[in-house]
Order: sequence, then structure tokens, then C-alpha cells
Amino acid sequence: MISGLELSRKLHDEVIVPVLARRFPHVRYASVRLDGGSDVLGFDTPVSRDHGWGPRVTLLLGQDDRAAAGAELTASLEEALPTTISRLRWYPADLWRALMATQWRRLADQEAFMGRCGDVGDELGSRLVAAHQVRELMRLVFLLSRVYPPYAKWFGSAFSRLDLAAEFEPPLARVLAATDWRSREDALNAAYAAVGAMHNAASLTPPIDLAVRPFHERPYRILDVGRFATALDATHSIGDVMSGAAWQWIDDAKIDETPARALAAVQSQRPPTCA
Repeated sequence: MISGLELSRKLHDEVIVPVLARRFPHVRYASVRLDGGSDVLGFDTPVSRDHGWGPRVTLLLGQDDRAAAGAELTASLEEALPTTISRLRWYPADLWRALMATQWRRLADQEAFMGRCGDVGDELGSRLVAAHQVRELMRLVFLLSRVYPPYAKWFGSAFSRLDLAAEFEPPLARVLAATDWRSREDALNAAYAAVGAMHNAASLTPPIDLAVRPFHERPYRILDVGRFATALDATHSIGDVMSGAAWQWIDDAKIDETPARALAAVQSQRPPTCA
């Protein structure tokens, strides 16, 4: 078996060095393999491949070189990456659309719950549902931004670094700060509409109407975000994606951070096949 260090060395020597020598000959840098894991120390075995294993190289640049060439250097390396690695940067287009449909559907499942809780005097429950919807909206913004969301500890920090974070953080904060369910409902609908406008701007489907509407005959107002899921389902050929990606429904760090456990959890959701 090839070791993780050797694989990283091949990535460095065969991909990174030629790009730097050809396009950035005057940039001074140091190449290192930084991370946790047994492969960093050369102690990896075949068992190590079940989590956090693979070719990685970190380039250390001086402040001036990073300011002058960092963005261009990153883009050049991304372009030069082997296809099998480059493809891992984001989901295939069909799967991406299917996962966004799943995410809108997750929002639709509880869209009216916040108001229902508030209507019966369950203020704490109303706040909890609203917080759940805010997190699901943030996950949707990650998807629309083509950025993988991290787990809970770094979720908010990563969101704040998205290009559109400044646009979405204020309406989401208003949802969490609302002191009654009617105000919370207004803030949530505004947040749904803001993300819906992002969806429409991406031309993923025909434009979806962003007007607020009644929830059947009940005294709650919603955007009916399930319409986004229905529209997206007509644009992909994935079929039934069931619960979507593991990170969309697994809320356990020990599973989420271990690929083998996450895979087992996903496989458990598949319908049984007849022998």
C-alpha cells in the first residue's frame, strides 16, 4: 500500500511543483503536510483510510507573495488538479440540484410549526422550531454558494465567510431575536424570501413567486417553500434521493466526522431489495 505521505509527495512533485515553476517562478514558498492523523507521522495502515486520509499539501507563502499572487495561485492549482481530485470540490450538477430540492423540502416539512407552537402558547417550542429553520436555511445558502457546510463548531464561522453572508445574517438574526411568534413569522418569511431570491437569481428553475400566503385555513402565513423543491425535482434525473446527503439529516458529530459511520447510516435509509 502507498502511504499517505508518499501520496501527498506525489501530489506535490507531479502537480504542484510544475505549476509553480511554470507560472509563479518568483514566488517563495515552503511545502508541508500539516494535519492530524497517523499518515502525517508515517504510521498509517489500510485501516487509516476510513477517515481523514488522502493527498494533502499546505503551501506557506510570505505575506507579500500571498497578497500579490495568492488568489491566482489557488485558481491555477485548482485547474491543474487531477480530475479525480478536482471532482470532489463539489457535487455533480444533477446531485447538487437534488440535494437543494431535499433541503427546501426539509424546510417545508416544518414551515408552519413555528406559528402553530406560538398559537397554542408554546413560546419555547416556537423559538426552537424557528432556530431549526434558521439552521436549515443556512445549509441551503451553503448549497447555493457551492460550499460544503462544516459541523456545528465551525458552522457559524464558515457561514460568515460566504460571499453573501452580509446579506443573509441580518434577516436570520432577526428571526432568532424575535420576542413573539407573529414577529418571528414575519422575520422567517422575509428570510425564506431572501434565499428564494437567491434561488431565482441563479436561474435554477423558472422564477418562483415570493409572495407570502395563508397556510390552508389556519391563521399562519407561509411562503410555501415546498414549491422550490417541486420545481428543482423537475430539473434533475437523480430520482428519489430520500433523506439527501448525510450532513442534511445526521445530527451526531461522531457519525458526521467518520465517513464509515456516515456511509452505514446512509445505507440504512435505502429501501430493502427483494432477493
